[in-house]
Amino acid sequence: MIKSMSSYSLADILSEKMPGAIAAGLLLACLFLLPHVAPACGWWGDGESDADGEAVTVDSKGHTQTDATPAAESPEALVHQANHLRRFGASGYAGALRLYRQAAGSGYAPAQNNLGEMYERGFGVSADIDKAAQWYLIAARQGEGHAQHSLGNMLIAGRGVKQDITEGINWLKKSARAGHASACADLARIYAKGQYLQRDNKQAIHWWWEAERLGYPEAKTQRQTLESLLQDSATDN
Repeated sequence: MIKSMSSYSLADILSEKMPGAIAAGLLLACLFLLPHVAPACGWWGDGESDADGEAVTVDSKGHTQTDATPAAESPEALVHQANHLRRFGASGYAGALRLYRQAAGSGYAPAQNNLGEMYERGFGVSADIDKAAQWYLIAARQGEGHAQHSLGNMLIAGRGVKQDITEGINWLKKSARAGHASACADLARIYAKGQYLQRDNKQAIHWWWEAERLGYPEAKTQRQTLESLLQDSATDN
């Protein structure tokens, strides 16, 4: 559970010291999926390519070994290395986890988000939803959109944190306004279904438009379906 987060430091976390009736029916059928039941909402850096990256190997303790390792690497460089290792699957998780922790300890929000993902999914460490929520909160407070999205869904569902639907939706909105397409889609579904918030089709269409603009795969179809159903309902009335 998240309790008095401000009383914990990054050092505490790193040392693991912190604990129309027909139209309406069709509309619900088309837009019934709610997002917050899904785990983790995304890794920072998933769109990056490994094609031009330096070859990375790890030793038995998860320490990276490269042909030319800088004396001091930036948190961003550490996260890129960690992302590369993570894509190898189980064989790379220990190294990725170590690098995410190192970068997260310096206050780098993308690393904090990805460390939360590691804890939520149990990659290289025992799954710990509470620690995942703690890292998401730290990253979310710095404006990291993936973390804001994950934290929002956790709060809505009461996973790893005390359920707080209003606060959860506020975090989804922050994530959406930061340009996170999946958060836009989640808000569109919530407004269309009218669960947790009063149904608002204009808001649903608005957020589908935003999700579409940001490249969310289903957004255009969902928006057009909703607009068509609303037009048919208006004609019937």
